[in-house]
Amino acid sequence: MNKEEELEIYMYVERDKLLVSAQAHQVEVIRFGLRDDEGKIVDSKTDRDLIKFAAPDEKGAHFYLIHVIWDENETKRAYYAFRAVVR
Repeated sequence: MNKEEELEIYMYVERDKLLVSAQAHQVEVIRFGLRDDEGKIVDSKTDRDLIKFAAPDEKGAHFYLIHVIWDENETKRAYYAFRAVVR
């Protein structure tokens, strides 16, 4: 991917098979550098099933964790991890 290119992640949900609301209560996108112990929450836009955020300025590998919470009590969660390489 290129610097500052916008990433779009679509989370497909079969709503008729869910026991909880398909609309996430909160979504956090956290970016880690190769040698980072702690990540940094990045600005993201969430619109129903679509999450958008910009790639970083720095070239190289960046690691992401998307934390999705489906209820106010924060008991129903999911984590998605992936790596993006900026050219």
